[in-house]
Amino acid sequence: MRQLYRRKQSSRGNSYIQRKIIGFNEAARFKHYPVLTDLDNRECAPPYRNELISATLNEKMIFQIAVREVEAWLLADRENFPRFLGVSKNRFQRDPESIDNPKQYIFSMVRQSRNRRIRDGVLPSDSTARIGPLYNPLLIEFVSNSWDVSIAKEYSNSFRRFLNKLNEAHAT
Repeated sequence: MRQLYRRKQSSRGNSYIQRKIIGFNEAARFKHYPVLTDLDNRECAPPYRNELISATLNEKMIFQIAVREVEAWLLADRENFPRFLGVSKNRFQRDPESIDNPKQYIFSMVRQSRNRRIRDGVLPSDSTARIGPLYNPLLIEFVSNSWDVSIAKEYSNSFRRFLNKLNEAHAT
């Protein structure tokens, strides 16, 4: 899972997945191929899935749409993510998948952080930046060192479904 997060963060985003999804599905004819994208502002995952790919998914394609954004999966670790950000866990919403914009929600939490490195690294430094200079490295650090998958899957249905798909693939 940690490798998948790193891979997603280094990719070129949803537009890249939209352009390449047919090729990814073809590659899944030969080996398990995980593809993860965000729901973002779309209403519902099934219509978005159909928009991305109208073909039947190959048996080894592991395709998951994170509800709203993959950041919701990080927010689902209600024990460790608040601690990493330096924010009280009592301030965190219990249902991360109900948050309309998880990235902006993280920014609002980070603004309250006691940790200057987190504030300076995560928050955009000027009006043209979408994320802070250390946003991805800090989230990768969290995933690599502190993220508890067992907690996250309790609070995120889309993450739990993705884990189930990965476990099924691993069993075959």
